[in-house]
Amino acid sequence: MNEALLRLNYIAGTIATLMIPLWFFCFIVWRIQLRIEKHEEFYDAIKETVSTENQPNQNKLRALTKFRKFRKEIPEFQKAVREKLKIYDLAPTTIEKTMSPAQLYKANNPLWIRGCSIGTIKSIFILENKLGKDVVIAKYIDEFV
Repeated sequence: MNEALLRLNYIAGTIATLMIPLWFFCFIVWRIQLRIEKHEEFYDAIKETVSTENQPNQNKLRALTKFRKFRKEIPEFQKAVREKLKIYDLAPTTIEKTMSPAQLYKANNPLWIRGCSIGTIKSIFILENKLGKDVVIAKYIDEFV
């Protein structure tokens, strides 16, 4: 009887000893999952803000490109964000300042992006891939910009 109690006590102690690291591991996984979810929510909030504004904050655009989730976005969205970032460093000439976005697009000037939202730019890039740039220039560019 004493041997059975000793064995039972030994088994209970062993299980308790093994359960503590298991609970600790589960807690760590849970905390990591929470941080990932908050990180994704932050990315989605920045993306939503940046996608609808015509003049999004340059720092928000840069921050967006740093997220891992950004690399999983469709190529047209990535290109739209990167092209929008490039124009912040460009200084338009006097004639470029007087041209409309449609005229700048037709002239193959990257400054056409200046007054467009990321969502609009993405849509134009998708149309370019599907229909070709010439068709977009001929039929659709005036509607978008």
